[in-house]
Amino acid sequence: MRLIESQAYAGDGFNQAELAALEAAAENGWLTLTPVIGDRALAVWQQQCEHAGKAFAVIRVEPYRASLWFMLSTAREWTQTEQARILGALVNTTGYVVTSNNARAFTRRGAENDVMQLLLAADAGVH
Repeated sequence: MRLIESQAYAGDGFNQAELAALEAAAENGWLTLTPVIGDRALAVWQQQCEHAGKAFAVIRVEPYRASLWFMLSTAREWTQTEQARILGALVNTTGYVVTSNNARAFTRRGAENDVMQLLLAADAGVH
């Protein structure tokens, strides 16, 4: 997914960290939230995901763990087989919840990118 050029957001009050995070999100497939990433950047990422029909994937970095949010576009739901693949991607997480169209989980700091890559790969393998 390609984000609209970051310069377009520069005049909208985004800080450098938010611009970099949005660019990284477009490349990686998920947005990483830190204390310097504001709600507006999160809203832009959600809009970009909806527009592209991609999963809304977010990592929120916390002091001792990371939370993962993975929500399908509104037009999709996983089958039971697809959900099993997603559960497999979450095998090394804690406190996970998987529904028909989203997954949320906690993972230890440092493992969040690997788990999100597994979620994206599991979801990509189902269509």
